Amino acid sequence: MSAPSTGETFSFGPGDLVVLPKGWSGRWDVTHRIHKIWVVHKHEDVVGGAAVDPVVVTARALSGGNLVAYDVGSTRAGSWCSTKCSINITPRQVAEVFVVTKGKMFITNSDGSARRCGVGDVVHLPEAWNGSIDVVDFVRTAFVEIAGPNFSVGGDLETKYRDGGGMTQSSGQTHRASNPERGAIYQVGPPVPVPVWGHRAASRSAQPSQSSQPHVSDKSKYDLCLTILETSKDQDLLAVAKAKLLAYLE
Repeated sequence: MSAPSTGETFSFGPGDLVVLPKGWSGRWDVTHRIHKIWVVHKHEDVVGGAAVDPVVVTARALSGGNLVAYDVGSTRAGSWCSTKCSINITPRQVAEVFVVTKGKMFITNSDGSARRCGVGDVVHLPEAWNGSIDVVDFVRTAFVEIAGPNFSVGGDLETKYRDGGGMTQSSGQTHRASNPERGAIYQVGPPVPVPVWGHRAASRSAQPSQSSQPHVSDKSKYDLCLTILETSKDQDLLAVAKAKLLAYLE
């Protein structure tokens, strides 16, 4: 990718985050087949003096932890990560798109419907969305946040989903909403190398006289319960699937 005005060349590859600022023009030279996930935001110039050259952040740099790569007030892009936690999100004047680059999480809507999100999944949280995020394994995302009219994205990344996400009105007044953490819907226990169905119940009932045969891994049942939670509308079936997952994860 090059800028005609300066002749400067910007190279990027798999996993990199690229921002083409408002007003930029140039040329792409695609040397290999690419798959691009993109977001376009038409916005006012909230922050004066913003960079006009492309911003390229490598996948390696993004893996280093929380990082703001681009911020012009109404638009912010970077990398966000979190250890296991459960966050209750109240409506924000922010729309967000992110790609999961590590780990897995559950995203639950206010009506109780939920989706499991893992590496490679693209998630859109619309403006004014509310629900919860349950991180069940250390997670990292590459994100873009877009503020609503007359708002700017603010706050540090560690608290982006808390206290209104650090949102500030253009007048400088702080917009805050009560947003306490809650108990996780999907309980997280000690890590298990391979999903083993019923490992908790078996370990409690095991006696020295019982067979020493190892428990058989049954990942298909585990995945089936996740599929039911994501797709079924049968309340009885959902209750059974959720109970089995909670028993496994506890």
